Amino acid sequence: MKLIHSFQTRIAGSLFLLMLVVITLVYLTVKAATEASAVRQSYDQLDTGARVFRQVLDGRCRRLNDAVRVLAADFGFRDAVASGDVPTLRSVLANHGARVGAGDTYLLDMDGRLIASTVAAHSEGERLPGAVGAVNDGSCVLAGTGLPQLRVTVPVRAPLPIAQVVMSFAMDQAMAQEFRSLINLDVVFLGEAALMASTLPDEQGRQLVQELARAPGTGDGWQLTLGGRLYQVKRLTLGTQDHPVYVYLLRALDVALAEFEPLLRQLALIAGGALLAALLGALWLARNLAQPLRQLSVMSWRIGQGDYAVKVEVPRQDEFGRLAQVLEEMRQGIAEREQRLNHNALHDALTGLPNRLLAEERLRVFIATQSQVSLLYLGLDGFQAINESAGVAGGDRILRMVAERAQVLLAGRGCVSRPVGDEFLVQACRMGLEGAVGLAEQLRLSLAEPIEWEGQLFRLSCRIGVVEYPRHGDDPNQLIERARSAMLDAGQLPDRLRVYDEGRDAAQQRRLQLVQDLPLAGERGELMLVFQPKVALQGSGPHQAEVLLRWRHAELGMVSPGEFIPLAERSGSMAGLTRWVIQATIRQLALWQTQGREVKVSLNVSAVDLADTQLPERVMGWLDDAGVSARQLTFEITESAIMADPEAAIALLTRLSILGIRLSVDDYGTGQASLAHLKRLPVDELKIDQSFVKELAPGNDDAVIVRSTIEMGHNLGLEVVAEGVEEARALALLRSWGCDVIQGYYISRPVPAAEFEAWMERQSMPVLEALS
Repeated sequence: MKLIHSFQTRIAGSLFLLMLVVITLVYLTVKAATEASAVRQSYDQLDTGARVFRQVLDGRCRRLNDAVRVLAADFGFRDAVASGDVPTLRSVLANHGARVGAGDTYLLDMDGRLIASTVAAHSEGERLPGAVGAVNDGSCVLAGTGLPQLRVTVPVRAPLPIAQVVMSFAMDQAMAQEFRSLINLDVVFLGEAALMASTLPDEQGRQLVQELARAPGTGDGWQLTLGGRLYQVKRLTLGTQDHPVYVYLLRALDVALAEFEPLLRQLALIAGGALLAALLGALWLARNLAQPLRQLSVMSWRIGQGDYAVKVEVPRQDEFGRLAQVLEEMRQGIAEREQRLNHNALHDALTGLPNRLLAEERLRVFIATQSQVSLLYLGLDGFQAINESAGVAGGDRILRMVAERAQVLLAGRGCVSRPVGDEFLVQACRMGLEGAVGLAEQLRLSLAEPIEWEGQLFRLSCRIGVVEYPRHGDDPNQLIERARSAMLDAGQLPDRLRVYDEGRDAAQQRRLQLVQDLPLAGERGELMLVFQPKVALQGSGPHQAEVLLRWRHAELGMVSPGEFIPLAERSGSMAGLTRWVIQATIRQLALWQTQGREVKVSLNVSAVDLADTQLPERVMGWLDDAGVSARQLTFEITESAIMADPEAAIALLTRLSILGIRLSVDDYGTGQASLAHLKRLPVDELKIDQSFVKELAPGNDDAVIVRSTIEMGHNLGLEVVAEGVEEARALALLRSWGCDVIQGYYISRPVPAAEFEAWMERQSMPVLEALS
């Protein structure tokens, strides 16, 4: 199959087919021309034969007429005619007819009655048809009762015409053969009753009679198929107009074409030789073209497979040679770039150190050849600030200095690599944990030496994580990741050094499982709402509560909000959790509403939710579907969530407020909101963070902050809520300062909906009396 589709085969085949078409067209053209010429020559030969036939026939008629005139002029013959000596006349007619080769000879009177004859079938006094009036009619051909005849009639004068001498010759087979030998054409004399004399074979002669009887020719020349052979036919009309005689001259077309057979055979031999020569030439040309292409193809394939050592050489001066030269230049360029790319793919462009990929490969070699290898993963502290202070160029200079100092310190005991950014990996061979910890201390001291850049001195500090092979694993990637994990943990330690703790993997696996299962927790029915009651210190009103989310994992049990909420914020699941909480809360409010309970609830909204421009419309849709008033909902927003994008947050909160949803600033005092932003927010309440309320006592700093916050909130027209109330002392102070609403463990812990309903049932007496 490859041979059929090869370039060489296509070139040779195309050239051969082109030559074959040309030679075939030439051969067919010459053959058609020779056939046409043969047909024309055949017709010309028929015309020539017809003229010769007429001339010979006329000559015979003249000779016959002369012979008869000699007889008619003979004195003895005239005397015998005059005397009526019939026996003598018969003898003379027979002798003279035999002498001139006549068939039948008659002597007739002037009325056309027979006097004497050489034909015994005729009797004296019998009238011979056609005898009278045939004299001097210009023709000697007569249609007889059988075959056509040549008949000449001459008067016998003494001196007036006293009789007529008639001699006839039958146009028989002998005459047809004679004419055929003379004009080289088949001759057919057709008489009455389908009698004929013909030079054709008997079968073809009978077919001719049948064809003429079925469709006589309308002209003097046409073509006719007899016995499987094609004949050209020409008809001659003889005799009188009333009694015509037809003579057919035929020439077989294959005979005419046979004359050109030698020429066609020679032409076929020439065509075959030309085709053979064309095939050989096409093969030579195709090979001459395909061989360098094949060489270039093989070399290109090897280059494509990464074999840049092959040298592209085609010793030719034509286009193929120039193409080979271009490919060779391309190979050299690719080889150089490939070498650079390979180096860049495995090395850090800034420091020239191995990157993460090469570090893993070298560690794999170390593990295969060494019994003990330690890894030190080093991360620079505060490098972002240094980079901002020294600039990009200064930061690059400091990183190169770190690489140089680490290499000098290692002094052939391993290798240093730069996996990413401001992190470095040191691989120390034949070194245990004790040696690795000592090396880490040396690295810290070496990096602590100041680095000068443009008049500034920079002293670096670092955190280092340490792992050891085979104690902490045998997979290079796993060892590096564990060393990096230890480095991250070292940032929380005073000495900034941490040896990998195997228990950290379990915590990491737990976090990964929580992140994976959190988006599906609602569908699995693992999420639940709890309600922490809120109490109004001034007057009465609907029951209030804060809605909190809890997660009972199917495998891990209860998961603390402090654990899964940060994971939801980092993994992008927070928006889905907020939507679930809002919908579940609205359904619960609708249920209480059917029970005749009016409850106002508050729930937390994150910074991610404030970026959702469709949140107001969605919430209103859920409220309308459930038949719940928007005034029963309060959205609590932290100061940090508002400050992430103040303008967008204010716009969204304004839309929520217009729809009737109450807004609260949660954890007030711990964030970074300014009074300028606070007065622009369309909020209804401030919620003092529990860190200021838990240890609230007269005269302490928390008391000053809480009291001033309550006064400021009231001055701004806002309701103030204090959370984290756990002692009666805190309750008394808050009530005395005019705080509007409180919540905390002193009132109730967060409880499920059923327990919250029971708590509401117990509130039959005024709240303040119950708390006193």
